[in-house]
Amino acid sequence: MVHERHWSRELRYGAAWSALVLELLFVTDAGMGGLSPVRAALWTGLSTLLLVVLVPARVSVGEGWIAAHGILSRTSVRTDRLVAAEWADGVSSRVLLCDDAGGRVDIAARVLTGNPLLWHTVEEGVRHSCARGTLRTGNDDLRRLTRCIDTDTACGVLQASGLG
Repeated sequence: MVHERHWSRELRYGAAWSALVLELLFVTDAGMGGLSPVRAALWTGLSTLLLVVLVPARVSVGEGWIAAHGILSRTSVRTDRLVAAEWADGVSSRVLLCDDAGGRVDIAARVLTGNPLLWHTVEEGVRHSCARGTLRTGNDDLRRLTRCIDTDTACGVLQASGLG
C-alpha cells in the first residue's frame, strides 16, 4: 500500500491556521470584554470547521484500488475496473475516477503529480482496465496526465542531480 507523502505536512498546515484563527478570535473577543463560555464554544466550533475544510483527504493506493479518506468520508474505486476518468485541468486541477460498481473518487491532481509511486500504482490498474475494455471514457485525459507526471518527474531528477 502506498500513501500520499505530503499529507502530514498539509495536516499540520491546516491545524496551524485553525489554531491561529482560534487564538486571534479569543484575543480579540477577550480584548473587547465579550468572551464568554458560549462565545468561546462558538469560536472553537468555527475553528474546527476551518480545520475540516483545510485538511485534505488522505489518498492511499494498493493493487487494483485507490481510496480517499476524508475527515467525514471515505471513497474508493477499483482502478482495474474503471469505466470513466476525467482530468479537469486548471486552477484547481482534479482527477475523477469511476468504476463499474458505481464507486467515485475525486482527487487533486497535485496529489498524483507529487507522488510518482502512487501514480505508478494507479496507472497499473488503469492498464488493466484498458486491457479488459472497461475504460470507456477518459483514456486521453489519463495519457495527458501520465505525460505531465513523467515530465515533472524527469525534471525533478535532473534538478536533483544538478543537470537541470
